[in-house]
Amino acid sequence: MRTISEIFDFLCSIAPLELQMDFDNSGFLFGRKDTEINKILLSLDVTDSVVKEAIDCGAQLIVSHHPLIWGAPKAITDTIAYTERLLTLAENKIAVISMHTNLDCALGGVNDVLIRKFCTLVEEGRVDGCGRIGILDEPMSMNDFLMLCKKRLSCKGIRYYDSGRKVHRIAVLGGAGA
Repeated sequence: MRTISEIFDFLCSIAPLELQMDFDNSGFLFGRKDTEINKILLSLDVTDSVVKEAIDCGAQLIVSHHPLIWGAPKAITDTIAYTERLLTLAENKIAVISMHTNLDCALGGVNDVLIRKFCTLVEEGRVDGCGRIGILDEPMSMNDFLMLCKKRLSCKGIRYYDSGRKVHRIAVLGGAGA
């Protein structure tokens, strides 16, 4: 078995906290660092249903992408949905680690995975520290590129602007890139 501290150190070796954007709150956010873990639940967000699933499956740790805590709560009671979730986590001894913009920006992280969904040729370096730029194998119309996006990302809707030119060079900046 591993402790939360060991798991957190491992995650930070992949996505160092120094990479997170200044508004972010990635890290070991809730729990006791020396707790031994035998089951982890991975999630995008720490919602009520995720907390229930963690309880139901016996997980001692939730590793989420989006941070559980964004700002300092003014009270922690069962009358506020967000802090009720904190109380439930505490009562069930479930810890939370969140790896957000540091995972977006890490080499091999979210933005690298996104750009490689479309491009075999990826330009060296990063855009604004976090984004990635790549070259499509062949230029294509905006409509064809949008259909490729929907297929490769399994998404239902896309917001876009069509300049009327073929798409050849793309940039990705997930999450905080809005």
